[in-house]
Order: sequence, then structure tokens, then C-alpha cells
Amino acid sequence: MPEKTISVRTLIPYLLLEILAVAIAYYGSWISVWAYRSMKKRAEDAREEASEQTSDSESEESAQSPEGLTSDGNVNVMSKKDAMMLPVTGSAMLFGLYLLKKLGKQYVELAVMAAFTLYGVYAMANQIVFHGQAWVPAALLRPVLTLSVPEWLLSSFTAPITGCDTPNSLRAKQRKGRAAVCVTPIFLAGLVFGGLTGWWFWTTRGWLPNNLIAVCFCFDCFRSLLLPSFPIGALMLGGLFFYDIYWVFFTKVMVAVARGFDIPLKLVIPNSASFSSSAVAMLGLGDILIPGIFLAFTLRYDESRGAKHHPIFRASFLSYILALCATIGALVFFRASQPALLYISPFLIVGSSLGAFLTGGVRGALAFWKAHET
Repeated sequence: MPEKTISVRTLIPYLLLEILAVAIAYYGSWISVWAYRSMKKRAEDAREEASEQTSDSESEESAQSPEGLTSDGNVNVMSKKDAMMLPVTGSAMLFGLYLLKKLGKQYVELAVMAAFTLYGVYAMANQIVFHGQAWVPAALLRPVLTLSVPEWLLSSFTAPITGCDTPNSLRAKQRKGRAAVCVTPIFLAGLVFGGLTGWWFWTTRGWLPNNLIAVCFCFDCFRSLLLPSFPIGALMLGGLFFYDIYWVFFTKVMVAVARGFDIPLKLVIPNSASFSSSAVAMLGLGDILIPGIFLAFTLRYDESRGAKHHPIFRASFLSYILALCATIGALVFFRASQPALLYISPFLIVGSSLGAFLTGGVRGALAFWKAHET
């Protein structure tokens, strides 16, 4: 039986991972709030435009959705079906990567690494645009190049897309199965910076460029994906709770993929004192994105109620921190990989519900459980 001696040096990399994960989830929640506000503004502008075109009733109906919050070109809203399919699609992707790794072909691994690295570069460019629009000169927001591409190609990405008449990095206007894509100087600058970071990662496989790309990937997901209600969030967390347990405890697939591919879908901290066979401590982005999307919903819910101190978000955020501590404690004690969502999912569901109850009693909890963003 392995000795259970725990040193401070052993814990430091995992504590750094937790601090980084918590910081990403916190800031990502605010990114989600800003994206939601922008989405609401676009919806209001669409309704105003539709009301002016009184002769076009179909346009007015499309601008006013009876189901409330819906996806547009900039943001995708998670549906109940999406939440139910997450464990299935996640399992398919995970096992597919595992099979590719088993092929043992170097060119296959390089192709997979290149695909994820390029998407990470694209996400980094998006974040430079998202955060830089309010600070750069207007000239950098004007299109310098317009391309016509198939709609299906454009829908494969999560770039800020609205129309060629508004200042975003990539923007589209539907034209009979094709889209007009407008490229701005700030997006080109973002691509250059992202490309240099991607090249740095590709040539060194270093933990620092890996983490830079991974953080931008997280922020881009927070910007482009919204959770509209607690039931859908609970369904998402519940499904992935079992997904994580199965692939970590009952198979070697998840660990093999995480350690077998040098792709920026995990946070990595050097760990010379690691008790594992690897020289790094790592945390998959799913253990940040999934709870982060839920945390973002609680923050938007508090904002919508005008709750000054965001009590439900704070309770949920504290629950996330405690869940990560429990994960790290189990990891160090058992000296084996742990399914983080085993701890995160119940902590978040219970913690957020408790926060709603302490804030408004039974009525407050019921209102939170039934809330649906519009």
C-alpha cells in the first residue's frame, strides 16, 4: 500500500490549479453577463426594426420569441435537449480521441493537436476583439475585407456575428445560403497574436502557452453559451456527474486521452514532486466550463432581481471552491485521478438552492428553481 505522506510541495501545484480555475470561473461569469446584455440589446433592436416594418408580419414574429431567450448569431442558448445530449456527445468525442490515440499513428495525433490548437488560436482572437472593442480606435472596427462563405461554414464557429453594419470581428448577413463575412483590423491583430501563441505552444508544448490558449477558449465559451434556467442546469450537471464517474473510475479512457494528447483543453501546472507518472498537475477545462456556465446563470439571475450583493451567486461560487478542495483532497489522499464533477455537481446544485432559500425562504427557492431567462 502506498505511503500517504503529503507534503506542501505536493499540494502547491494543485492549489495553483484551483486558484486559476476559480479566477476563470469568476471572470467568465461576468463575461456571460456582458454577453447576455448585448444579446438583449440586439433583440430589442430587432423588435424595433420589426415594428417599423408593419407590412412584414413574419419579421415581427421572428423577432419576438414566445419561448424567451433564444440563440442568435453571437450567443447559443442551451436547451433541455442540449443538456441531455452533453454526456452522449462528450462520450463520443472522448472515445473517438481514445481510438485515434490507440492507432499510434503520429500524423493522426498531429492532426488532432493541430485542429484543437487552431481553434484555440481562433478563440484567442475572439477574446481580443471582445475585450478590445471598447478601447481601440473606431478605425480598427471598420471592415477591411468582406468575404462570401457558405452559411454552414460560418455556423461552425463562435465568432461575434451579427451583420456587416455593426463593429464586430466577424459578422454575417444571410444571403440565400451564403454569408457575408466582414473582417476588421482588430480581428486580424487578434489572429496574429493568437497565431504567435499557437506557434509557441506547437514548438515547445509549454505549459504557459497551453494555459493562455485554454483560458481564452474558456472565456470564448462563456461568451457564446448561456444556460437559461435552473432545471436545465441541474439536468446538465446531473448527466455529467454520471459521465465523469464512468469514464474516470470504470475505464482508463479519460486519463489516457488527457495524458496522451498535448492539446490546450486542460490547465497544466509543473509539478516536480508529483506522485503520478507525469511531471505536471492538470485540470480538464470541462471541470471549469460546466460549473462556470451554471455559476454564470446564478449571477445573471441575481442581476435580474437587482440583488446588490449577489447572494445566490456567492453561495454557488463558495460551493464550487469547496468542491474543488474536496476533489484535490481526494486526489492527494487516494493518489488516483478523480472525477471532479462527482464533487462539483452536487455541491453546486445544493449550494445554489441553499443560497436561494436563505435569501428568500421557500418562495425564494421555488422562484429560483422555476426562473427562466427572457
